[in-house]
Order: sequence, then structure tokens, then C-alpha cells
Amino acid sequence: MNRIHGLPRDWFSDGGNMINPSKCALINSDTWATVSKSYKQELLEISSLRHILHQKAATAFAFPNGIPIKDRIKKLDSVAPDHLSAKKKVQMKYFNYKDLDDTVPLFAFVGRVTSQKGVHLILDTAESIIERCGGKIQIIVGGPANMGEPYSAGCAHKMWHLKNKYPHSFWAAPEEFFTDGSLINRGADFGLMPSAFEPGGIV
Repeated sequence: MNRIHGLPRDWFSDGGNMINPSKCALINSDTWATVSKSYKQELLEISSLRHILHQKAATAFAFPNGIPIKDRIKKLDSVAPDHLSAKKKVQMKYFNYKDLDDTVPLFAFVGRVTSQKGVHLILDTAESIIERCGGKIQIIVGGPANMGEPYSAGCAHKMWHLKNKYPHSFWAAPEEFFTDGSLINRGADFGLMPSAFEPGGIV
């Protein structure tokens, strides 16, 4: 390994057979950071590299990438006071229901229509699921598709087909930016996240 990376062996290993590139990064960094205060504390207590982490603990920091819970709840409350009232709004607005029907499960995806998000996995199975359920299911795919990108354009055409064929069971408008995210967050029975990967972890 020394011949490959040209760096001191002890930057990568504690003398055994395990290679740990994180050790090299930490040794040669001025400081380190992580995604939450609780995770920072956990690393300082139980990480196999805690002896190195403690050497830079005075300057280490944690920046939570999560959602401010109180603000988020306020926003959700502003669109609907509870799940069922939100679901009723969704069913009436997107599926032309006259009232709430809580016997119909509501599945929702909100995000960009890109290959990274795996939207095709929803679209490739939606029709068979709708048929198997006798139409007693609702699926929303909220998010814009870039028609200049082949993957997104292909998804958009599938969305229009499903929306036209099953107007009480499938809704999407890939030509528009979706603005009802908070209502969907509160009203959906199930959230769909078929992502191939999530680099930020916020979702």
C-alpha cells in the first residue's frame, strides 16, 4: 500500500490489516465537522478514531442539516390542522373527490424527476398496483420534469398516460413546479422515496 499511495503507513492503519482512509483525512486536517451535535458527541465517545478526533475537538463543529421542527409544525398546521383534514383536501383537489375517503390509501412522492430520485420505479409499477387494488389507491408524483433530459421526458409521458387513464387514482403534473409539499406531507398515508442515492441525507 505504501507504494500505491506514497504516504506513511500509520496515516492509514494502526498496524493491523485494516485500511482506514478517514484516519489519513483526520490526521491531515485542521479540524472536522459532522451533521448533528449528537453525532459529534457520539463520535468523540465511541469512534475507533476518537483519539485523533479529540486532538481537534476544540475546533470541531456540528451543523444540523435537519428540519427546524417547531417551524415545520407551524407550516403544516397552517395548511391543515391534522392528517385527515389534509388528506381530504388532497383528495378533493387532486382526485375530484367530494369528501374524504380514508379507506383509500394515499401514496406520495415530492421531488425532482431525475434518475437519481428513481421516479421510474413508481411509474413502472403504478398501473399494475392500481389495477390490483381496483382503483382503491391514490398515487401523487409531485415535481417538475426537464423535458430536455431523456429520463425526465420519458417519466413525464408515463405520468400523463397514468393521469389520463386513472384520474381518481394517479396524479402528476410534470410540466409544473409542485407547490403543495406541506399539504402532501401532512395528508399522505405513505411517503415514497425510491432514490438510487441521497447525497445530503436531508430527505
